[in-house]
Amino acid sequence: MGVGNEIKVIVKQGKSIIDKLKDYENDIVDLDNLEEINEELKKLYSEIHVYNRINNDESFDFFYKINSALENLFEFKENYEFSNKAMKEYNSLDLNDEKNIIEWIFKYENEFCFFEQSENVYAYLFKIKDIKENIVIDCSKYSVSYDFINKYGEHWGDIYEKYRPEEKFLDEIESHTIPYYLGFHNKHLDILEKYKKLPSGKVPESYFTNVFDIDELLNFYSKFKDIAEGEKNKKQMDKFQNMKFVKDYQVNINKLFIIYNLIGLKTKHNISKKALQAFKKLNKNNEKEILEWVIKFYEKGANIFPEGIVRVHKNLLRLEGINEDLIVNISKYVESYDFPIIQAKQWRKIFMKYRIEDSELNGTVCRDLFDYLAYQNKYIDLLEKYERLPKLKKIEK
Repeated sequence: MGVGNEIKVIVKQGKSIIDKLKDYENDIVDLDNLEEINEELKKLYSEIHVYNRINNDESFDFFYKINSALENLFEFKENYEFSNKAMKEYNSLDLNDEKNIIEWIFKYENEFCFFEQSENVYAYLFKIKDIKENIVIDCSKYSVSYDFINKYGEHWGDIYEKYRPEEKFLDEIESHTIPYYLGFHNKHLDILEKYKKLPSGKVPESYFTNVFDIDELLNFYSKFKDIAEGEKNKKQMDKFQNMKFVKDYQVNINKLFIIYNLIGLKTKHNISKKALQAFKKLNKNNEKEILEWVIKFYEKGANIFPEGIVRVHKNLLRLEGINEDLIVNISKYVESYDFPIIQAKQWRKIFMKYRIEDSELNGTVCRDLFDYLAYQNKYIDLLEKYERLPKLKKIEK
């Protein structure tokens, strides 16, 4: 079946599933009654090849939004037990003691959802924005989950804003999160330590035991690279599962990509070291010098994905995506970790200065820093020097 026909079939199936919502038009429906529709949409969307999702997003947009909205609402049900436990503890806290609130935030840390595709119309009643049918979904059975999301978000926001450093200090912060903000102020370090959230620099290297050298882990990955990437090899899999390291740290073969993410620290070390040496020599008050450095070393560094990797010391990373006790020493390649962070901060500072609202672009498409500089005729010499001068396009009406 050709790609075009495949997309048509998927779209037809999606519309067929969504049509079932008409049974509840102008009515209030219990969330549980929509479970079958939710599962059908979820299954259908998961079967769409990632290429088709990206390149034909408009074709699937109509049911993707409804799928997302329902999935969000069903998180009330999925997180009910977790939320119930969290709220019982919350109701017993002395809320006048900030320490209690911060510990509660870390203890019940969860990726709570935001309801972009649905609208809270009253109490625990919701409407999905992107459907024509007037349907109200009753989530009151799982009200504690909604209460938890609101309370958690409220306290998280309060603590985040309270400890957010002044603008002039923001460049000193490695990660804009509550742990790093608390660490900046040297506040509640005992709680950060308890929940293994101490920022790098707030804990001595000697605090960590059983630390692995990065090359040791990279060599381990290279031995099992093939089965990590999906190759069927029973002998290799048996060897992997019987290793002491794998047993001690409960290493899942599907999580080895986290170690793979570290390869760039080694392969990009020379260019990263060169970039940081050049950065130290810059006049930090000269925007053109900073911009030239950013452009010269653009996309030269390692891609360090934050998922599953947390810096706990200047030289140490916790591979919490594999095991919270798995610590790796990156001291021999630490420049490779620092360089992308420093470059991203400088990039963002210049980007925010020259970014223009779409309404002021007169139909010109601008997506990145190079586009905005070219549109404003800024630093054209640098863009030409490093072959980064874009050809700006107008939106066709």
